Amino acid sequence: MKYILKLSLIMVMLLSTIIIVGCGKSESENKYLGTWVGYDGNNVMYRITFQENGKEYMVTEDKLFYKSEKNYPSPHGTLFPSIDDSVKQTNNTYNINFILQKDSRTTTAREITPQNEKDDKEKDKYKNQLSYDEGRTIIRYIEKDNTLLINGIRYKKETSPDVTNDILKQMQNAKRIELETKFHKYGNRAIGSNHNLVIIDKITFDDSILTSSK
Repeated sequence: MKYILKLSLIMVMLLSTIIIVGCGKSESENKYLGTWVGYDGNNVMYRITFQENGKEYMVTEDKLFYKSEKNYPSPHGTLFPSIDDSVKQTNNTYNINFILQKDSRTTTAREITPQNEKDDKEKDKYKNQLSYDEGRTIIRYIEKDNTLLINGIRYKKETSPDVTNDILKQMQNAKRIELETKFHKYGNRAIGSNHNLVIIDKITFDDSILTSSK
């Protein structure tokens, strides 16, 4: 008899566990769950990951940007302009390596409860919105293209690594343009005849933080 009671108790506990686990929604059932990627169009990529946490979401937010491993080079020269052209023709060749940096933080998001929950119009008004970062920001879900809008930046669902990789390529191109502009012959590359030239040779990018942090 005791054996039967113990067995029954174990079965009840297992059933309860299955029911509790089954209550959580999958990514296909909950439009917010998973990782979303946004880009400011210049130097910063944002990645936010939603996880269910009771009646709210736990959100991990990563801010990623490139930083040069060393300070940018500066042209060297004499105090006064030189009549000797060999000064400005002496080329200094530099390699620039950019390392991807990451700042992370954790915050919360929750669905907005309308004042009148029986009013269908008011419910529809908030159905695609979340209160984010302790109510400081609103997240808007855009149904027509399955994106999120946060602080004016569009976020795409990371359905494959290509979403992040495409943005990394844009960020890398922005850094190349920055170097080309800075060290153009009319920029810091040559400042008067008393300075030699700065020649940028190899430009490389280290994205290892994306894999090492997983």
